[in-house]
Amino acid sequence: MAIINALDAEGNTAAMRAAMEGNVEALKAAQASGADLNLRNKDGKTAAMLAAGAGNAEVLRAMKRGPSLVNVATDDGGTPAMSAACHGRADALMALIDMGATLDVQDGAHVALPSAFRVARPSTSKPAFGPVRYSHTVVGLDP
Repeated sequence: MAIINALDAEGNTAAMRAAMEGNVEALKAAQASGADLNLRNKDGKTAAMLAAGAGNAEVLRAMKRGPSLVNVATDDGGTPAMSAACHGRADALMALIDMGATLDVQDGAHVALPSAFRVARPSTSKPAFGPVRYSHTVVGLDP
């Protein structure tokens, strides 16, 4: 394994740490050094999942990979989109959608799109963001 992919004491690679911290330059440097963005930490999460959960949309965009990166799932079915949705990270979710994320995925308890609506605005079914792609169909809800 390349040194850039070595795990730190908390079980994260340099790319994972950059993703969590929102450090775009560190992520780019890690990628240039051969970082494997598909590696998983001790919790089974990739750099994209960590960036999404932390709401680091710019880091996600810097990863410059589409569905092969953003639709990868944990053993229980969680994806970066699910992580962004469940943490109420609309900017990260929109970045993932732009990168080709699938929103009709389900983990043990949630479906990404309804979770995003519920977390973004708990008192209403209206999303805090504009139209989104859902199974290759555009769904627009009243603002």
